[in-house]
Parts: sequence; structure tokens; C-alpha cells
Amino acid sequence: MLLRSSPQVDNVSYCLNETASPLTAQTTNPNYTLLYYTDNNPDTVGQTSLIPDTSVAGVFTYYVAGPTNGCVNTDRTPITVTVYDTLTITLNNKEGNSMS
Repeated sequence: MLLRSSPQVDNVSYCLNETASPLTAQTTNPNYTLLYYTDNNPDTVGQTSLIPDTSVAGVFTYYVAGPTNGCVNTDRTPITVTVYDTLTITLNNKEGNSMS
């Protein structure tokens, strides 16, 4: 009998250079150890904790996997991390001069 557990994930968003928290996911069994991956390459070694990089704006995909019959599941669940660029607002006063 093949036992699989696909983790439940929530996508996260950060501002550029914001301090990120470790990625999280939930499994059906609290005894399962989840492994997080920076990509979906089967040769990439999983980590028990992974903090996304927020130094570059963009949309990034990380992955998490739970166990399958005591081994790591090769079906990885994606976690999308969106890093928003900083916002610049320019205001003009009544004379038309720019104020930042």
C-alpha cells in the first residue's frame, strides 16, 4: 500500500528586503518531517527549514515534500513567494514643484 501525504501550503508575499520567515506547510500527520527545496530538481537536497530571499523583487517558486512509505515523496508541492518592489510616490505642490 502506497501512503502519500501532500502538504497543504499558503503562498506568501513580502516587500523588497523585508525580513522573511521560514516557509511553512501542514501535513495530515504531525509526525511527518517536511523537506523544503529551492527548486524542483530531483537532485536538490531538501532542508527542514528554508527562508526565502527577499533581496530581489519578483515571483519565486519553492517546493515542499512529505514522506511516502518512509521515503521522501518525489511529488513536490509548490509554494509561491512574491517579493514586491518598493513603491515611490511623487507629490506636486500647487506651484508644480516636485516633492518626494
